[in-house]
Amino acid sequence: MKMLTRIAATGVSLVLLAPQVLEAQIDTSTDEGQVAQVLREVRLANAADDIDGVLQHYWNDPGLTVIDPDDGFKIHGWAEYQQYLQDMRTVSRTLLWRTRHRKLHLSGNNAFATFHVTRHVQFGSTVFKKQERGTYVLRKMDGTWLVVAQHISALPPMLKFQQTAEKQGREAATDSTSSFDIDAYFDTMVDDVSVYDPASPWVYEKDIWRTRVEQMMNIRQFLDLNQFNRTEVEWDDMRIVTVDREIRRPEGSFTERNHGRITWVYLKQPDGEWFLWHDHTSEIPEDFSYQR
Repeated sequence: MKMLTRIAATGVSLVLLAPQVLEAQIDTSTDEGQVAQVLREVRLANAADDIDGVLQHYWNDPGLTVIDPDDGFKIHGWAEYQQYLQDMRTVSRTLLWRTRHRKLHLSGNNAFATFHVTRHVQFGSTVFKKQERGTYVLRKMDGTWLVVAQHISALPPMLKFQQTAEKQGREAATDSTSSFDIDAYFDTMVDDVSVYDPASPWVYEKDIWRTRVEQMMNIRQFLDLNQFNRTEVEWDDMRIVTVDREIRRPEGSFTERNHGRITWVYLKQPDGEWFLWHDHTSEIPEDFSYQR
């Protein structure tokens, strides 16, 4: 009996001494820490399919905009997003939600975060793995940081990016002339700008983005055709614009027509001008986001 008692006690000790997986503590005394805490709670709520836990951190206003790769239409307002999440929960279940490569940008009462996310989502008896990239735009309101815009899009596969680069390298543009003013484009960006290119899996900072744009302009034209469904939300120092856009991309004798969804975030400068802070452009459709 004493031996059994000792064994039981030892078993308890082993359990108590087992390493516990704990997330690092966040210092919430700073704005950076407060935003990080909000993003952590949103991530955990998404992983648990906790709709209320997600929505408590979103701006409860018709001005909220959400672009989601699972839906072809832009979602307007907190109530519409709540209904969308509830509808999705009736047909799907999140098994895994893991984010990485998150980078936070702060400016006064404004912030945005870029990140990559891996999701395993169950539809019926089938589980899909989804590789995506995302943007959360946040604003501090009455002392609380809230998500005021969200744009998550399928992560372009590296194979697709490599094939596109190889194709561009083999082709020379038949006419590289364009009315696009690259200097004016970059002169109206803040230094802390970051850009998601729809054809690349990376997020670009200003200098690297300029190099990529110059390379693209040397081999092809990008001609705007139409913009649809433009929405704008503006505060005293930040503006968020979302738009659906159709562009024509000539390549030799072939002209490709692409459709995209865009979220632009602007900061107001001391002289009253609006400078680009973030650009998240994704292509439609996003069928390649599903992998069995």
